[in-house]
Amino acid sequence: LAHALADHVVTISEGTKTRFDGPLTRDGKATTIYTGVDLDAFSPANTDPSGFQFADRDGPVIAEVATIQPRKGQHHLVDAVGSVADSLGDFELVFAGEASNEAYKHGSDYGEALRRRVADAGIADRTTFLGWCDDVPSLLAAIDLFVLPSYNEGLPRSILEAFALGVPVVATPAGGTRELVAHGENGLVVPKGSADDLAAAVERLGSDPDLRERMGRNARETVVERFSQE
Repeated sequence: LAHALADHVVTISEGTKTRFDGPLTRDGKATTIYTGVDLDAFSPANTDPSGFQFADRDGPVIAEVATIQPRKGQHHLVDAVGSVADSLGDFELVFAGEASNEAYKHGSDYGEALRRRVADAGIADRTTFLGWCDDVPSLLAAIDLFVLPSYNEGLPRSILEAFALGVPVVATPAGGTRELVAHGENGLVVPKGSADDLAAAVERLGSDPDLRERMGRNARETVVERFSQE
């Protein structure tokens, strides 16, 4: 109703805009204006990753920064990493974000279910649940690969912030994600809900430092050229 009564609508991505398409939307009523990243705050030169105990891992540090809830797909990331753990060497899986109390399967909340899933996958000793993180730029500077297997998004700022720190991304084509992640250039795009495709992408980037470095450079350029706050 609010959309129908509005004179004009501003959306944060083309993917978001498509959610408003329908009989109540007249042509030209919606305009996309992207949000931007503060490139001074999210700069490799202005961060200190040494405060995180996993920063000196020999293997890849793989992270997702998001509220822990089903639509963010953390359970798929656990399954994916668990299935290719042997090929990732001395890796660390990191979840940063507060857990939602949203009911999941069998009456338990999602946060509890996710921790059990980590244990069942045999990677509890290589998984860190940070909870709320006050210094996201330094966290992103400490990781090698950012993963966001969401079911729906607007324009994921977490991806933009990871890009700004030169971190390549594996993500699903949710909302405006495809407007950020160019498959094979600054990251990899995998189908929603597919732990197998997610595992293959994580293994590909997690086991290839040179590929991560190349995609990371492209990721930083993506933000500088198209998504800076300025």
